[in-house]
Amino acid sequence: MLAERAGLRIHEVPVDWVDDPDSSVDILATALADLRGIVRMRRTLARRRPRPVSR
Repeated sequence: MLAERAGLRIHEVPVDWVDDPDSSVDILATALADLRGIVRMRRTLARRRPRPVSR
């Protein structure tokens, strides 16, 4: 999002995913951390405007 707002080009890169059946994730804690990060990013973006990248 920051790169896009700064005028940079965005490219998607495919990845090979290998599922690990022995791994575990605390879904609630992970979701809350992600939401906090989104709120923090939006707050930061609301306070400042990134400078466009000159090409």
